[in-house]
Amino acid sequence: MPTNLSQQERELLSLVADGDQLAFKDLYHLYSGKVFSFARLYLKDELIVEDLVQMAFIRCWERREELRNIQSFKDFLFILTRNLVFDHLRKMTVQVKRLEDIRLQSLRTAGTGYEYNPLDTKELRDLHARAILELPAQQKEVYQRHTEQDESLDEIAEEMNIARATVKKHLEVARKSVRAYILRHSSAFVAALYFISTKDSHLF
Repeated sequence: MPTNLSQQERELLSLVADGDQLAFKDLYHLYSGKVFSFARLYLKDELIVEDLVQMAFIRCWERREELRNIQSFKDFLFILTRNLVFDHLRKMTVQVKRLEDIRLQSLRTAGTGYEYNPLDTKELRDLHARAILELPAQQKEVYQRHTEQDESLDEIAEEMNIARATVKKHLEVARKSVRAYILRHSSAFVAALYFISTKDSHLF
């Protein structure tokens, strides 16, 4: 039966199928960058992409016994990743639909038509700004560089001269803090509408 596996891949897959964790680590280092690039074609946020890459390899480890019989590990892994990406996108679509249903229901309950009020947007942006001011200095800088200047984690790490892992941790904590602040100071519906229009929409 034809195979697209190299000798190195065949040996690694055989070891992984036997439960060799060191071999699995080597397999991860060999493919994780490619999987990341693939997922980034569909998703912009690096933190989400990194989480999906980790999940793809977790699924791979859980199904390691199947690796004995596959003809292309690349296809196997990328199908796992594709399914995770599409699952995430489907969840986001459902989330948007749920929020729209809530909005329409609120309009029916009020008995009035929707009328855009620019003050609502201004108030929410002011609330977001106040939430950022509450962050510790380094978290605030990381958050603003990523959300306002659209810098990648690698760019932030280089500019701030800190480890990429530190940047990622600061961003995760900052996002949770900002989200919690906005949820505390506004209705859940208004906060949801705000997050769904920002780079942090996946947090809601």
